[in-house]
Amino acid sequence: MLDFSRPREPTKLETNVNDVTVELLGLLAPLLNDDITSETDLDPSARSAAVEPAMLQQALMNLCTNARDAMPDGGALTIETRAIHLTEAVDKARPGDYVRLAVRDTGCEIPDDLRDRILEPFFSTKEPSKGTGLGLSMVYTILQQHHGYLEIESEVNRGTTIAMHFPVVPQPADSSDDTLPQLLDHLSDFSAVQPFCEVSQP
Repeated sequence: MLDFSRPREPTKLETNVNDVTVELLGLLAPLLNDDITSETDLDPSARSAAVEPAMLQQALMNLCTNARDAMPDGGALTIETRAIHLTEAVDKARPGDYVRLAVRDTGCEIPDDLRDRILEPFFSTKEPSKGTGLGLSMVYTILQQHHGYLEIESEVNRGTTIAMHFPVVPQPADSSDDTLPQLLDHLSDFSAVQPFCEVSQP
């Protein structure tokens, strides 16, 4: 597990979020109860995120184990990705393109009076022996370090969806400029060069 007691600047790499999700789901399978089904809904248009892979894996694992614990009687766990465009700043996240990585469960909802506290370090709705209260706090810290943001939706009888949003890797600027080739073609034409040559003659 990563140590977040000493914040550090993450090593951001171009990371395919869909690939990380598929890999993690294989590791998660043995940790799920037999009466919990798991599936993915991955957007192939989601671009790679600028994120430290180990931190992404840790955050996703935390959300998945929280979802599992919210379904003691079984249910469905879904991991989905989406490509989105943020038009206004949210928390520390600036407007721009993001990858949305969400974990959805069909378990018990988060009470309204606790939603403002679940991101606090060491706060937990679980029994002391079943959780440290650091799971969501770590997720939130990771997102802040990557200038991303977190969304939480929870409804009675429908479960909870927690979505992480990571900035995508910027696309290279379009360097295609036909002006120079066209100019060279023009100058290679003797009829275009000739007038300049004649003026320069004594």
